[in-house]
Amino acid sequence: MQRNLAVISLVSALFLFAGPAAWAQSSGNSVFDQQSSQCAISNSDGTLSGGSSNPGQLFSDTIQTPNTGQAALLITPSLVTGLYTSNKLSQNNSTSTQNIGAGVSVQVDGNAVLPETATSGAGSYVIYDQRFIQVSATFLSELSACTTTCITLTESTLSAHSFNFVYPDPGQGEHTITVNWNILNGGNGEAACVGPATITVQQVQNYKQDQ
Repeated sequence: MQRNLAVISLVSALFLFAGPAAWAQSSGNSVFDQQSSQCAISNSDGTLSGGSSNPGQLFSDTIQTPNTGQAALLITPSLVTGLYTSNKLSQNNSTSTQNIGAGVSVQVDGNAVLPETATSGAGSYVIYDQRFIQVSATFLSELSACTTTCITLTESTLSAHSFNFVYPDPGQGEHTITVNWNILNGGNGEAACVGPATITVQQVQNYKQDQ
């Protein structure tokens, strides 16, 4: 049996980001602390604040790689995600459905990085967090006094997530790594945010070991 092992870390860089940062082009470690804005949950109504609530680019910069066919880039975006839902039921609305998520996309030189399968549309984001909630109370239609909001179910969560993206054999030269995030679904009163966040990029060498 064979399995691929990424065992030799040649270059690593850790980024705390919300904007561009200079990346050292030589080997070794570089740490940049650009921003640590955090998502927060209101103690009064559960709404989200802080962090980034506008989907888009989180990070973009370049890395220099050597000429080797056994190298790969191991890219690990780690971020805190926040999700907010608020289902409301009334006499005229006895069922409420909400669906919200946060997804992350990584590209090298404009190419999707595995396990992504596309640079847009289906397969272009890896889901870091998602919530589907549906509340139904058909008896409300029989309550004449319940004409506005009768039942409200509000949920907010914050949690940290990390995922490995792998770009095999990038080839010698300079490569641009871009990380984006997006709100998945939503549009019915839901909300999402991300932050703080880090990006770890490692250049690793792969070899096969017989078992």
